[in-house]
Amino acid sequence: MQQFDVASVSIVIASMSVVLGVILATLQLREQSKTRQAQLFMEIYAQFSQSELLERRFQLVEAFKDQTQDGHPEIWETSRGDMSSILFFFEGVGVLVKRRLIDVNLVADLMSGPTMWVWEAIENWVMWRREIENRPQLWEWIEYLYHEIQKIPSRLSPY
Repeated sequence: MQQFDVASVSIVIASMSVVLGVILATLQLREQSKTRQAQLFMEIYAQFSQSELLERRFQLVEAFKDQTQDGHPEIWETSRGDMSSILFFFEGVGVLVKRRLIDVNLVADLMSGPTMWVWEAIENWVMWRREIENRPQLWEWIEYLYHEIQKIPSRLSPY
């Protein structure tokens, strides 16, 4: 049987302490990241739930409810600013989800319905705009967000 001297035991204990410290620091960094994600998302959600933005979402969905193949260009021309603010909002959330700065499950828990309603209302119009402008990336992050939310089985839209 091999005997350990005090120096060997000290080295083993010091090494284990360093490994344990690294593990704890990694766990702490992960928790901080989740906390930052939650804080960022709640700031976004506070804007999302403001009555002005809420009314704009309803107007946008209603305006595109019975859209035709031509994409309703007159609707876009008459309320471009209101519609843009909604689309830019969802575009930004989509980018944050893509970059994994916020968790798609967190977005889905609080915003899946409105996200899906907006995309489903504007999808034909967006495809039409992409085609006539030859810009396949137009509003791509809203579409990305929509598809990411749809991957979550409990979030499938009944529409």
